[in-house]
Amino acid sequence: MIGSDAVDYRQRFRAIATSYVRFAATDAALLDLMFSTKNGNASEGLRAASERLFTAFGDLIDRGTAAGELRPRDPHRLRLLFAAIMQGIAALVGTRRISAEDGDSLIDDAISLLVHDRGPGEVAPPIR
Repeated sequence: MIGSDAVDYRQRFRAIATSYVRFAATDAALLDLMFSTKNGNASEGLRAASERLFTAFGDLIDRGTAAGELRPRDPHRLRLLFAAIMQGIAALVGTRRISAEDGDSLIDDAISLLVHDRGPGEVAPPIR
């Protein structure tokens, strides 16, 4: 569903963000391993999983930037910002400093800060 053109960008953004936060909060040890792949000693499977995760982030940001869905910024910095925000929310949820519901609200707040709001009747171009 995330890759479908029938789903609007904000829904895609939320689906990926929510999936990441839930994964990071429930499988923190695996996420730590995925981040450790930069050390060069990770297995091929772990390296591939890490690449899929960051490719999904990058694709989401690149498509949104190209389609005008995101406020104009450097796509590389947007990827880092998105990952940092989601990692922070996941850390707060995973350590039970905030509830999962509060984490969902923070995801919505982050999306509102990053995604361009459309005026009434203003239609976003399709994302391909």
